[in-house]
Amino acid sequence: DYVPKRFQNRLLNFLYHFTDKIACSYSDAIWVLSPKMTEMRLKNGIAKMSPQVTIPMGANLSRIHPLPISKINRHQIVFAGHLLEKQGIQLVIKALPNIIKIINDVKFVIIGKGEYEEKLKNMAYNLNLSKNIAFLGFIENHSDVEKILCSSAIGLAPYMPTPDSYTYFTDPGKPKLYLGCGLPIIITDVPPIAKIISSRCAGLLIDYNVKSITNSLLNLLTNEFLYAAFRKNALSLSREYDTDRLIRNAFDNTN
Repeated sequence: DYVPKRFQNRLLNFLYHFTDKIACSYSDAIWVLSPKMTEMRLKNGIAKMSPQVTIPMGANLSRIHPLPISKINRHQIVFAGHLLEKQGIQLVIKALPNIIKIINDVKFVIIGKGEYEEKLKNMAYNLNLSKNIAFLGFIENHSDVEKILCSSAIGLAPYMPTPDSYTYFTDPGKPKLYLGCGLPIIITDVPPIAKIISSRCAGLLIDYNVKSITNSLLNLLTNEFLYAAFRKNALSLSREYDTDRLIRNAFDNTN
């Protein structure tokens, strides 16, 4: 990951960028997750830079086995990742009461742990959502995570649009995992992949507010034709982010 302000401490931030400059200047080649990383390094004054090869995050498609729509839980939405405030999970929880009015059996499955976990649990309790939210915690076996995702209907990536978020400059793996499992994605316009997901109709781009995420979730949860089309597009897009393919291409493009 790369971010212009990696540390609040000015000395640590200087050392971080000094080390990065050395690596960028004297490596034979650099594999970057996103062209945005190269763009920001140039803005930060790294004039001498080794050849850049973009290798975005991907998913291990040979191990993932998406299910037909008839076999998934059509009203199950899911988040997988580190439970931090900037991940925006609280936005989904705040939207759930509105969604339950239309779909009373909606289920929000949260996979992962983190410093924001207790606040999220308290929010769910205070909104009387205990029956509709499942906190599964950290799941060690990644194939078990993939099975849960494959049985769900929608993947959630509502990143908070905070200026210091490294998600702006890098390429998070969560959306690629969702795509590989056949999940249309609801995502904010924070990581570069968000616009690609939107343009390929593999998910919905939302504003970071309760109304926007509520409307998008209800669209995908209630419109069967729309959902089927987006699911097909998600699986199609995922093939461009197969990990094996990405690594082969990176080696081929590295001199």
